[in-house]
Amino acid sequence: MKLQVALDVESLEKALELIGQVKDYADIIELGTGFIGNYGYGLVRTVKERYPNIQILADVKIVDGGYGISKKVFDLGANISTVVGYADEPTLAGAVKAAKEAGEGHYVMADLMHIPDYTVHREKLDSVGVDYVSAHVATDSAGFMNFEDVLSRIASVNFKAKLAIAGGITLERLPIVKKYKPDLIIVGGAITRADDPWQAARAFKEAIK
Repeated sequence: MKLQVALDVESLEKALELIGQVKDYADIIELGTGFIGNYGYGLVRTVKERYPNIQILADVKIVDGGYGISKKVFDLGANISTVVGYADEPTLAGAVKAAKEAGEGHYVMADLMHIPDYTVHREKLDSVGVDYVSAHVATDSAGFMNFEDVLSRIASVNFKAKLAIAGGITLERLPIVKKYKPDLIIVGGAITRADDPWQAARAFKEAIK
């Protein structure tokens, strides 16, 4: 099980400081949607130049222009690009094509937030060959959705892709998450807003071994 640390921050300086604190325990650093929105796609290159050895996920949540946007973030240094799971098949296939052209170590993650019935999209996502599907309880929905219900529903679908889980994950919630044997867990505030992000990242990494 791998650990992805999600950076949804406003300050580039703060983000670079956080990466320095957690990089020894994070398998992947996520540049969040809002963070990229503030700085543009060039943020990927800025972070990669500062930390050339980290794996970067650009959470661009593509709904259109799958090939072009994915190619752009891969060219800038990202390893993973995200698309929304309900996007049209050509959009998803375009993102996968860009990852394949970028070569080994480049992947596409389909974010399945706000999808009430995962089975509707299974055939499409399996067919285009996304690398990850993400069971994601959005921050805006966290108080209105049953976390374990989301996990049990996506686990029952048996996508061909690897499973990532995101959305309010804490050390206390981790036993629930581990029941569903994800390949990747995505943690944001429980690490980035901790008094000691280094120690928090270490605790998560130890807990998922």
